[in-house]
Amino acid sequence: MQQSEYNRIVRYLKGYGINCLYHITSRENWPSIRTNGLFSACQIETKGISAVYGSDKLDRYLNRHSGKRLDEYVHLSFSAKPPFRDRLVRSGRCKGEPIVLKVGLDVLKDADLRFCATDPLLEDAVIKNDLVSFLDMDLEIAGKGENLDLSTIKERQLSGATILLKDHIPFSFIQNSDELDFPESNEKGESLKQGLVMLMIDRSWDMGRPIYFHGRQYESTLGCALSLANEAISTVLLSCDEESTDYAICVMGYSDNEVESILSGSLEGKKLISGLDLMCQPAGYPRKKAKKWVSCDYSKTKADPAHALEEAATIVESWAENHHDGLRPIIINLTDARSMRDKTFPVEKAVRRLKNVNCHGGEPILLNYQISSEKDKYVAFPNEDALSVLNNMSQFLYSISSTIEDDPFGEIGFMQTDVKNKSPHIPCRAMSINGDLGKMLDALLKGTRNANPSFAANPKEQGKKVK
Repeated sequence: MQQSEYNRIVRYLKGYGINCLYHITSRENWPSIRTNGLFSACQIETKGISAVYGSDKLDRYLNRHSGKRLDEYVHLSFSAKPPFRDRLVRSGRCKGEPIVLKVGLDVLKDADLRFCATDPLLEDAVIKNDLVSFLDMDLEIAGKGENLDLSTIKERQLSGATILLKDHIPFSFIQNSDELDFPESNEKGESLKQGLVMLMIDRSWDMGRPIYFHGRQYESTLGCALSLANEAISTVLLSCDEESTDYAICVMGYSDNEVESILSGSLEGKKLISGLDLMCQPAGYPRKKAKKWVSCDYSKTKADPAHALEEAATIVESWAENHHDGLRPIIINLTDARSMRDKTFPVEKAVRRLKNVNCHGGEPILLNYQISSEKDKYVAFPNEDALSVLNNMSQFLYSISSTIEDDPFGEIGFMQTDVKNKSPHIPCRAMSINGDLGKMLDALLKGTRNANPSFAANPKEQGKKVK
């Protein structure tokens, strides 16, 4: 398809409020889709993939031996509730409610496009591939979904309008994988807990400064932040491997008013990705291989951390709505703290909104990690004793960081800063200067998975909002 044709098709679809396409399938197919993407029925049989089919054996036989060969295509609809969905439910082949996959319109860009203006299973349905016929489709009916009047023959026929893509759709085109509560169990059949870890990375002009950090010279502070982010992702994936937990991972960079995902490669542009999905990425596993999921250039502007924290709150809110039994989310802000100068009030306001998000496990944990050029400065989970040795911006980071009042595994106390040579003690703040981020995150992950209610949610804050 030529670029000009693709542009016309996208404009036409968006003119009807259609911003993505939909594929309806059984939730039992999700593990295979995670790994393989979407295959046509013909390819599923050829490759020997275990799947719950949307059609029965007779339908597949007729499709295979008809001139239309519908079994060679992946079927996409214009609404989330096409007639096929009801047929799938009534057939009894689908256990529970089917899942709805949102497929980006960019899947059409390099496709050998085929489509049907009516339900393709109708005897008189015609498969076409020309632009004029596509732009003549009645998408006002096809995109209605649950608002259809199926009592009329015309609407029943046109509501099934379908796009047909040959053989395979890669998983990367599926837009809503992060919204689905999958997998619900691991290979042993154990129920999986759902968690969220978000990495916020300061990309301001100041982050372009070179820095010597943990025995290594970095060309930029941002480069150091990216190394820390990749270390954090590895820590999360180890938790997915060793525990019955699947974490959604969000990595976003912020500069000026721009906040965007900075995952690399096939993950580029995704706001959230499942930890188990991330394991399937070529650069991710096995862990012995080089790991690089995050990369970006620093900006020439001043960063706006308040805007980034507002965006973080929005993402956490959306995640919490879809994960009613989810663990306490963990948000890590990687910064040199310079970007927060003169912005303390809007940052405090955004932090209050973030901490007020209603999550099952308790308020989100905000860990502020300051990357400092002071070679001998090391702070991890500081308590109030540390305030005397913190500069003004470090004290501000301390003030907006989450309070940790319990240490169920004793790991936080082991790392906790103790500037007066007293015994480490809780409570402390989820804050660090040049600390061991991997160990700190591992302690928080273990703590949020633990059933101890005083770690899962601050008992002093339960039942009331942060003012």
